[in-house]
Amino acid sequence: GGLGVLYLSVWAAYGVFYLLGANLLLSGMSLITICAALLAVRYDAIAIAVVAVVGGFATPALLSNGFDNQMLLLSYVVILNLGVLFVAFFKNWRQLNILTFLGTYFVFTIWYGNYFDPTKFLTTFIFLTILFVIFSFVWVIYNLIYKKAVEEQDILLMVLNAVVYFGFSYVLLNKNYTDYLGFFAFGLAVYYFVFGYIAYTKFKAESALTLGLLGISIIFLTVAVPFQVKKNLITLIWTAEAAVILWLGFWLSSYKLRVAALGIYILVAIRLIFFDSIIPLTEFQLLINRRFVTYIAAAISAGIASWFYW
Repeated sequence: GGLGVLYLSVWAAYGVFYLLGANLLLSGMSLITICAALLAVRYDAIAIAVVAVVGGFATPALLSNGFDNQMLLLSYVVILNLGVLFVAFFKNWRQLNILTFLGTYFVFTIWYGNYFDPTKFLTTFIFLTILFVIFSFVWVIYNLIYKKAVEEQDILLMVLNAVVYFGFSYVLLNKNYTDYLGFFAFGLAVYYFVFGYIAYTKFKAESALTLGLLGISIIFLTVAVPFQVKKNLITLIWTAEAAVILWLGFWLSSYKLRVAALGIYILVAIRLIFFDSIIPLTEFQLLINRRFVTYIAAAISAGIASWFYW
């Protein structure tokens, strides 16, 4: 009840009596949300946290005449997310995290559709990355601190966070920075690999968190290749990647990593048959040609894989 009165009072001061500007409105709402996060943890009450999140994300909607102050609005969204991250240190409230995730990208999407222009690219990308990093920790920070096993829903939410971030980043980068998309995907692969290594030190290889993070890393590593290289190089890199992941699968005694490696071998076979087998006769040279080198590399990788299984 107290939080409701505070939210309505600040909103009325802005929208009914015109006593506050938009900047003070967002600042006041941020302060109320931080207090709500503290109260939610203090009283172990998810209802208080939900009221804070709903009231917090309703604020931009209450600015009915639109709000194009990017720095202030997205900083406000970051503050809301930091409040939820603070709660996640103490409580594993998945419903609250999901609600915050939906509210965050709803507000971001509305702002992006109405007010984004190329001059705001850098600040938009920075804020988007900050939100992504916060949610990377929100889903698992409680499990890491208290060494609790994660559930499959948490892994799916981590994948969703990665997909949404990569999707928005692709839209931003594809206009003027297409040549860097592969490096960007590779950077995400490294980020999740480091995250996975931290999880491995706490939970060892058999945990769902370790395998989930390594799985996301493998996906981004596989996606990075066709973004950055062309033609036969894609197959060559995938053959090396598949052999390394298969080795990790045996080293960590992980059946799922071995399945992931076999999935990449299937991609290699598809590329060999439908893409790399085609070579113009005018460019053909016996043995010393791209197709020969690609097939030899695939055969060596497959031989290494069979040796691991043996």
